[in-house]
Amino acid sequence: MKLAKIFLATFLLFAAFNTFADFNQKLWQYQSKITVDNQSKGGYATLDIPSTVFEKLNSNLSDLRIVNEDGEVPFVAATQNAKNYTSDLPGRVYNLGTKLGISTSFEIDLGQKGLAHSGVTIETPSENFKRGVEVYGSNDTANWQLLNGKGQIFDYTNREGDYINSRYTTISYPEGTWKFLRVVINDSGEIPLNITGAKVTREVKENAKEISYTPAFEVSENSKNKSTDVVLDLGQEGIPHSGGELSTNSEIFSRGVVVYESADKNTWSTIGQGYIFSVDTPKFAGQNLSFNYSESRKRYVKISILNQDDKPINILSVKLSGTVRNIIFKYNNDKHYALFMGNPKAVASQYDFGQLVQYIDTAGLLKADVGPIETNSDYVTPQIPLSESSPYILPTFLVVVVIILFILVARLFMTTKKQ
Repeated sequence: MKLAKIFLATFLLFAAFNTFADFNQKLWQYQSKITVDNQSKGGYATLDIPSTVFEKLNSNLSDLRIVNEDGEVPFVAATQNAKNYTSDLPGRVYNLGTKLGISTSFEIDLGQKGLAHSGVTIETPSENFKRGVEVYGSNDTANWQLLNGKGQIFDYTNREGDYINSRYTTISYPEGTWKFLRVVINDSGEIPLNITGAKVTREVKENAKEISYTPAFEVSENSKNKSTDVVLDLGQEGIPHSGGELSTNSEIFSRGVVVYESADKNTWSTIGQGYIFSVDTPKFAGQNLSFNYSESRKRYVKISILNQDDKPINILSVKLSGTVRNIIFKYNNDKHYALFMGNPKAVASQYDFGQLVQYIDTAGLLKADVGPIETNSDYVTPQIPLSESSPYILPTFLVVVVIILFILVARLFMTTKKQ
């Protein structure tokens, strides 16, 4: 029985080879010094995560750590999303009319003065159009002030193959309290749109803080799908992105766009669609080269520009963008802080601070920045576990243990039987 205990202890020791301890600076390959622009002794600080840091982090940010002389510093990672507050105002659409081939216009009566508004959305079931729009404001319908003379609305609908619909029919203007609005849609020889109504809104908008990337890209022509495929490489997984913008010197085009994501450039999943165009004619002048899609953290993005039978457009460059991630943490001016990253086996940290941050006034946060990313001088390259470097050792060891235990049990059985 003593021999069996020895083998059992040896087996448990071997099984413990792959366990991991808590935060150990030697396991993090990279670090970056954190500086805070602060004249006080301390407070709460916020740090925007730059793209250079994302490139060193695991895709789920599990290896992100803040450290000072006392060890790990609790933090919470957040997304700086846009904050939009929109309210609809009741209004009566009247005087709808068309000057055939020239313009379609209508007026809106908001019923009273003093109601603040900053945009009007045109409601129409019409498809596949581009129009320039002018919006005027008045309080007496006799004197009109131009609010936006360069508005543009469009719709792109493709019902063949992959269904694509991209639409924008809102015209913004400086916030005001005009009782009446006049909307003039420049048809410029096109068939008038079918106007079914309009919605006046007041929008208080705080744009999301964004970070942009200029990834390497390859352009190829897909004869089967009649498309130009632009494949972007962000360099690694984990970098958040949700929008793009093309640069081209091509003129006079109108194309649908489908956006895909992939981790390996082989298997692609659709994450969005859009519509790009560039038109400069007497009838209409306008451009849209940007598109949005569901946020992705995949390394590769493919933009398929649907050419149909038209000549491909020339792609000069592509820019992707994503919403900034920031870190909030407690800062003490007497301490030195560093950001650590680069541990593939790290487990995401969990702190009580994540539940307490809702009680912090984020408007008064100190601004933190990171310096250049450096290799951690204390980093020790992990040794490959014996079970991985020699995959046959563990099974062999287990077989031997089982055989020995079988022999011990057999001997014990024979001894008991003789007694």
